[in-house]
Parts: sequence; C-alpha cells; structure tokens
Amino acid sequence: MIEVTPETVYAVGTDGYAAGTDWASVNDHEGEKETRRLVITKSGLADLEKSARMAKKTVAEIKVFPDFLLLSVEEGEGVTVPLVKGHNHQPALEAIPAMIGEAEKRPETIPGLIMLDPSLLSRFSKVKADKGDRRADFLFGHEGEPVLIKVGPFFKGLIMPIDREVHSENVGPEGLW
Repeated sequence: MIEVTPETVYAVGTDGYAAGTDWASVNDHEGEKETRRLVITKSGLADLEKSARMAKKTVAEIKVFPDFLLLSVEEGEGVTVPLVKGHNHQPALEAIPAMIGEAEKRPETIPGLIMLDPSLLSRFSKVKADKGDRRADFLFGHEGEPVLIKVGPFFKGLIMPIDREVHSENVGPEGLW
C-alpha cells in the first residue's frame, strides 16, 4: 500500500512473514489535498523499485490516476503501475504500523535462541539509506515475537521468527542447535 498526502509518500508492505514501512517527504504537491491510499501488486512494486533505483537521487514525480500510478524520474522514462481494485487489503496493511509501534515500546530482550529465515532477513539488506546510515538495528522481544528492524532514519520493519517446534518436526532435531 502506498499512501500519498500533500506532505509525504508513505509505503507499507508485507508477505505475512516480513513487513516494512518507509516514507519520503514531498517537495511539491498539486491537485487534491486528501490522503490517497493505493494498493499495488508485488510485481508493480518491483517495477516502481527498478525505476526509482535507476534514478538514484534525482527528483521523482508521482501522479495518481483512478486506475494506475505513474512514477516519472528526471533521468529515465516513467513507469505505470496498475492499482489493485476490489480487494480489501487495507486493514492488514494498516495494522503493520501499529505492530511496529508496539514493538518499539517493548523492553529490550535477548532470547536465548531465535531462528530467522535468512532469505527473509536478506530482504532488509536491499533497504537503501545514506552511506553513513546503512546499518540495521534489531530490537528483540521474547521468543516468538517479531523482531523489529530499523535501517537508516526512516525504514522500519518486522520479521517473524521461525517456530522452533514446527521446524524440528519438519526438518528433524539436527536442524536445531
């Protein structure tokens, strides 16, 4: 989901095992002053990411139309992404910022053992921040609680640990410490 306001562009996404939020300031805004919440597909997000990464640190322009979003960058062609209609993903996507907020409030705890899926964890390495901010902070809760990950000044995400009992049943005890 992408939320567009006159002041910010805020993005939130999840696949059920990992989630993330990020935002950017808006330099200039034309048109409606109301907040627009747009749901796009994973492939649409990949198209937006590819276009934005090619542009690096240039100005990007977002235009919202009834059925699609258009991202234009100074150094390249624009990309058009269709909007998802008829599905109500918003309650789940709107819950993620609240979950992150709750995780930020919990006391720091280092569980004795926690198992994370490296492929899910590697997604957080794709988050780009200014060179001095390319570090990840991890806030652990109790075993079974999602791990909070912060990268740079704005990105916040969650990753669900793997249930050790289920993993032991599926892989066998040799898959554990």
